[in-house]
Amino acid sequence: MISSLVRRRVGSHWRRASPSLHGNGNATIPACRSTCATAVSALMPDNASVPTIRQFSESRRSFHTTSPQQNWWNPFSSGGGSGGANTSGIMSSSKTRGTGDSNDPRQLQERKDATLVLLALTFRRLWLEQGGLASTSLMGAGACDDDCQEKIDREKIIDMAFSELEKEDLDSKTTLQLRQTLQAGLEDQIVEIFQHFAEVDQSLPNPNVALEKEEPVSSADTSGYNPVLVLELENAVDQLANPTPNRAEKGADPKIFLALKRKAIETLMEKQQGNSNEETDQISQDKAVASSEDGVAWVDADAFGYHETIDQEQNQQIRLFQAYNMCRSAQLKAAYGYGIVALQSSLPGAGRGVYVDGFCPAGSIVAFQPGVVWSKEHLVALPIEEERQLEKNDNYQMSLRPDDFMIDSRQSPYTVLTNPWAVGHIINHPTPAHPPNCRSVMVNFTSAMNLKSLNLESYVPNKYAKPRNLTLLGSLWEQDVVDMHGMCLVTTRDVCNEEIYYDYRLMTPHRPSWYQTVQDTAYTNKEAEEAKEPQD
Repeated sequence: MISSLVRRRVGSHWRRASPSLHGNGNATIPACRSTCATAVSALMPDNASVPTIRQFSESRRSFHTTSPQQNWWNPFSSGGGSGGANTSGIMSSSKTRGTGDSNDPRQLQERKDATLVLLALTFRRLWLEQGGLASTSLMGAGACDDDCQEKIDREKIIDMAFSELEKEDLDSKTTLQLRQTLQAGLEDQIVEIFQHFAEVDQSLPNPNVALEKEEPVSSADTSGYNPVLVLELENAVDQLANPTPNRAEKGADPKIFLALKRKAIETLMEKQQGNSNEETDQISQDKAVASSEDGVAWVDADAFGYHETIDQEQNQQIRLFQAYNMCRSAQLKAAYGYGIVALQSSLPGAGRGVYVDGFCPAGSIVAFQPGVVWSKEHLVALPIEEERQLEKNDNYQMSLRPDDFMIDSRQSPYTVLTNPWAVGHIINHPTPAHPPNCRSVMVNFTSAMNLKSLNLESYVPNKYAKPRNLTLLGSLWEQDVVDMHGMCLVTTRDVCNEEIYYDYRLMTPHRPSWYQTVQDTAYTNKEAEEAKEPQD
């Protein structure tokens, strides 16, 4: 059991732990939309038994015509804190847990999440084997025509994904075995992503060199940035002028992202070339001085969601890293199919947001949760000073894993990044108009991944708050030697040139005004009843 601090703070500020509980003790089932036309979104409502993989397969086609507004998104439920969810049906289902597993709602939710993510990961692997990445590279990040669609039979891939998981008999696996299966499905993708990070970093001037030498940022070599930025600006303008069908069938309008990206690049080029409008700059500076306090002043946010201050050296440094991150995203998109960039959120008043730059299928990792990792054994015995520090989290940037490791992202940067995708802490919570398109998953960076021998350790965005107390019992639960515990976000549908969201699952009765509970009701009542019927 975790300490009184853990119990109390779980009710007030920890979030993004997949799974988690709201303050009223009911399991909250987040919305999940599919990639492959709905395969991954086949969740049962809270008052129905969780179906087997076969039941998923037999019923999923009905989701092709499902109305998202009516059937899987209902934040205005008249129920209690978790939307009036009734977990009795889940609790009574033997298919929600393996032999020996408990009826803990958190564990039941974890099994649902693991099954959905495994479906998405399996789909992505099969999609790549069928030439999905090649079609993305040839057709462009956001484009696809009829010939492209014919070459990749998505329905066939969906069927193959269900068949593979059915053979693995996930329903009979324990929660621990599900974790191990999920970990195995994530490791290769993480190593591949880190390798692309390293290749891109070798091809671009790194502004961290100037910082490490304690030299002014103006001395940093930025000669490689402008050609990339110019090309990205031209591509954004061209895609806005000549829109093509969006590869992500359920995705948002890519014009929102493309227009924001164009404006962001224009801002960078103006600042770097010294061609910014003097009158506009003077107005911004006057506003900054007028609102300054303790040497820091705020003006209107730009396309990056950044507020320039009266500290011009800081502004210059931030612009340098923004240009670097934009170039890294462009290079990753060219090599891997998509990049990740942090810009102004498309949600009014939400500050920064995180966008997929390009196209990625369901089952793709799109972000890592950075920060300090607290193990359970340290959380149960915190000194009063540290306990008070952990209570301060107005931005909801603490994440509790299902195994009770906690990640504190409050001090994690969002611009000066070694790992360019370590931005999970600034991804926004969804709204009814912008449903979630990815899911939080715990992951371990293990010795079997050979990150140290591959010189990729620097891309692990976490460190332990205190050295772990390794015990024989603890090591028995881990299939491999864990060098670091972490979390990542995996897409649950195809995503193309759009902002990403995931359910925070805030565990508190006192939620901010902008927060709305995500409730998944993918099945109609009739389908739920059919899924309850015994299978031959």
